[in-house]
Amino acid sequence: MNRRLVSLLATLTLLLALVPEKALAEPFADPAFQRLWARTDSLVASQLVDRTWYWGPQPVWSGQEDYQESPGGKRLVQYFDKARMEITNPGGERSSPWFVTTGLLVRDMVAGTVQVGNSAVLSRTPAQITVAGDPLKDNPNAPTYATFHDLASLDGSRRAAPRIGQPVTAVVHADGSVTENPALGNDPAARIAYYDDNLGHNIPQAFWSFMNQTGLVLEDGVYRNALLIDWVFTMGYPITEPYWARVRVGGVERDVLIQLFQRRVLTYTPTNPPGWQVEMGNVGQHYYQWRYGQAQAASLSVSPKVGAPGDEFHFVGTGFTPWESVGFWATAPDGTVYGAPKQTLADANGKVYIFLAAPQGIPAGTWYMTAKGTSSGLTAVASFRVQLELAPMAVGISFEPGEPTPGSSVHVTGANLAPTEVVSLTLTNPAGASSTLTPVTTTASGTFTTTIVLTPTAPLGRWHLTAVGQTSGRTGVGYFDVKQP
Repeated sequence: MNRRLVSLLATLTLLLALVPEKALAEPFADPAFQRLWARTDSLVASQLVDRTWYWGPQPVWSGQEDYQESPGGKRLVQYFDKARMEITNPGGERSSPWFVTTGLLVRDMVAGTVQVGNSAVLSRTPAQITVAGDPLKDNPNAPTYATFHDLASLDGSRRAAPRIGQPVTAVVHADGSVTENPALGNDPAARIAYYDDNLGHNIPQAFWSFMNQTGLVLEDGVYRNALLIDWVFTMGYPITEPYWARVRVGGVERDVLIQLFQRRVLTYTPTNPPGWQVEMGNVGQHYYQWRYGQAQAASLSVSPKVGAPGDEFHFVGTGFTPWESVGFWATAPDGTVYGAPKQTLADANGKVYIFLAAPQGIPAGTWYMTAKGTSSGLTAVASFRVQLELAPMAVGISFEPGEPTPGSSVHVTGANLAPTEVVSLTLTNPAGASSTLTPVTTTASGTFTTTIVLTPTAPLGRWHLTAVGQTSGRTGVGYFDVKQP
């Protein structure tokens, strides 16, 4: 059997009629690491809250790294998707909030230095890894950490003037050049809300609200409402201005607002669902790859993000080793793991595809699909929500005809949107590849019409169209099946 056929067979539908098993995970290297992670992210993992990760679903790797001021010149570290935790002085006071520290990973990747002591560094090349979106090979126009080398405050220079209340309209490109797009500043979340005088940079409303939000946390075994993070401890100070960038996320180009801090990267994607519009970049994952020589990151995207029993969820994994086996398993809202792992093969470009048909009776709530390369060890996670009944005001989408043939036209009608709002449209084919269609504007009654012209070579099978209202935030997904003539 040839590899192309094996790759095609790997796209068969994964059903949840599997015996639940326990997924293996990297253990926490120290109880202090676990307490810090559990304070915010154990609640995400157990579905008690619906918000983005601050560290990641689980630890990724732990070990000893060189550090001159630590006993024996080594300190314990543990990597997560979003950051690295460290214990530099294991004999210190464990009750201190700084007993565990988090590395200045973003600063190091931008500067091209590896910190091995309080003032000792090793020189490296700045990281050619995208700060947001898909891996570089699938996202060549996105900015990398190296892009910001001449834009960042690495030695106290490049301070910006305060711009409180002004919109963010600057767009950064992969080569480090910056242009202006005034239209992007119309989003209220993209207006400057705070000026940090330490390194001299402005922070937009989306990030400032995220850094100072309160919510449910777990402390000393008790759930309570509190500030989710101490932003200086977690983020460090901003080292760049906020910039818009055009990046590919799951193969779809989006406008994403990006800002680099000493320890973390924040992104704001207006089209994401509430609770996930602002996210931490995968800095821990990126730094580990840069320092230890892994070629690329793995990522997993899902479309649609919200569906009902009977719907089909399309997952696309990228960044795996070509032709390696990749294990997939789904984690239910109650923490039960199904199919750990079902294996498939990455193709010649390190991509894997999987279609999840959600059966009737599937538990409602937030689910997670995990993909892990069996040879590379790379892991990626995507979340999706199953709702027994979609919200009454979800966008309704219908197609005429409902079973078109290749080369024909499909007439689309959408409803339940706000009057005269712009609607973004994303079309996904049966192989999981997505493309952005020309946006449409609704009528005074909140409806729209458009036409999809299928090519003569359009793949057979189920296609889906995702519509997102840019004013109302309402989202809907519709399906049509391309059949043989």
